Amino acid sequence: MTKVRLTVPQVNYSTHPSVASLNPNPISVFAGHIHKTAIEQDDFLARRRSRKEVMVDATVVVVTLVSVGMQLTGMFVPGWWTLPPDHRHHDDSESNGTTTYGLWTTIKCSDGDEKCTEIPIDTSKANAWLQVTQVFESGAVAFSVLALLCYVMTSVKDEREMFLLLRRLSVFLLAASAVAILIGMAVFLKKSAGLARYPQRTTAGGHLDWPIFFSMAAAVLSIIIAVAVGVRLRRDHVTELVVPTQ
Repeated sequence: MTKVRLTVPQVNYSTHPSVASLNPNPISVFAGHIHKTAIEQDDFLARRRSRKEVMVDATVVVVTLVSVGMQLTGMFVPGWWTLPPDHRHHDDSESNGTTTYGLWTTIKCSDGDEKCTEIPIDTSKANAWLQVTQVFESGAVAFSVLALLCYVMTSVKDEREMFLLLRRLSVFLLAASAVAILIGMAVFLKKSAGLARYPQRTTAGGHLDWPIFFSMAAAVLSIIIAVAVGVRLRRDHVTELVVPTQ
């Protein structure tokens, strides 16, 4: 009788392809992640250093500087609210010259606007509300300057995570600047025009003058820049902005 000997082949399951795919080597996975991250970083740097991106960044910086300049002009040039020469003041005396109100100073003219005097504006008692406008307008300038610094810093930061953080922060600060300008203007116009529940203010009957329109334009520019930068971030880094769902 012939005996048949069966030999069962030994399989190393740790290296078998079907098993290795189910239990990947942690070191290999980590190395693959590092390689993928390096490729993404290289692609990111290539886009950041392109001529088009440099031109866009320069445009944003210039427009933001123009916005800050407009804010400062609107803040420090008297003329947000102007009263005609025949307006009657709070002491019931009628002026024969134009009175111009700004955020920090008031210009009172007499003798047919031939003699004008610039005096610090009174923010006490009944005029304490002016401090609200001053705070909001000053805060708007600070927000715009911080947004500009954050945006400029992204030009020297090569790390993608830091780049995205600073860009998002600049968008938030620009939007906050526009909102602060509009709130300050709304308070000023409501009070100056006498649109309040208490008796009509003596400044009622005046009209807006050109410096306040600089602040309006600054708010519009801030909104435009914030939207433009935000849309660009959304388009170029959509995977970074979407929260993954389980």
